[in-house]
Amino acid sequence: MELRLGWIFLLSLVTRAYSQSCPKDWRLMGSRCYWVYLYSDSANEDKTWTAARTNCQLAGGYLVSINDDYEDNNVNIIRRVAGIPDDSYYWIGLSDRTTEGVFEWEDGSPADFVKFLTSAGEPNSRNPTDSLAAIEDFVVASGKYLWSDVRNDWSNVINTRTEPSGFICETGAFLPPGPQGLTGPNGPPGSPGPMGVAGPPGTPGPAGLKGSPGPMGTAGPTGPIGSPGIPGEKGEQGISGTPGLKGETGNP
Repeated sequence: MELRLGWIFLLSLVTRAYSQSCPKDWRLMGSRCYWVYLYSDSANEDKTWTAARTNCQLAGGYLVSINDDYEDNNVNIIRRVAGIPDDSYYWIGLSDRTTEGVFEWEDGSPADFVKFLTSAGEPNSRNPTDSLAAIEDFVVASGKYLWSDVRNDWSNVINTRTEPSGFICETGAFLPPGPQGLTGPNGPPGSPGPMGVAGPPGTPGPAGLKGSPGPMGTAGPTGPIGSPGIPGEKGEQGISGTPGLKGETGNP
């Protein structure tokens, strides 16, 4: 019976993993997606709580909200895998920056679950002996030292003066797109649109090039025979010639 229940539980985890997705580079735990950002060694990197919140918003989420022991365990698994040790701190989305002493999560969920290191007086934003305690409005978490409220620039962190290791963002998982459906039938043809107005007359085009001479034409048909001409006038009589000489008589 126990073996069967174990397989059912494992199958439910696999089914949930395949039925939900996270953005690229985010990790799915339960029904939530988490993204761990590790700070570099650069002295120019902004490592304040407000910068961490802005970076989470730009990534499509918010600074992580931890609402129960189950989620706290998931977040600890995520940050260990990402490289944040148990004795290091990281920003979470809890603060009392709106109303002193009233802690709220960035996603708007109530702060019913907290893990402040009460043995060290945390949260100590109302400590009358600390002149700067009133501006310790932002919460850091640690696997070893639990939670503490600190100033936005990370100073006065309990048990350590080192800079934070990073921050963790959270967003909801989403269902991946399903398979493409079949193409539906074509809709009825649309009605014709109104006739457009006539455009302005075009400008005349440039003159064409001069054409080359055409070929010689063929000879025309023979014309009809002309009518007879009018007879000419009779000429004048010529002048009479002189008589010739008489020949000599021949010998008998």
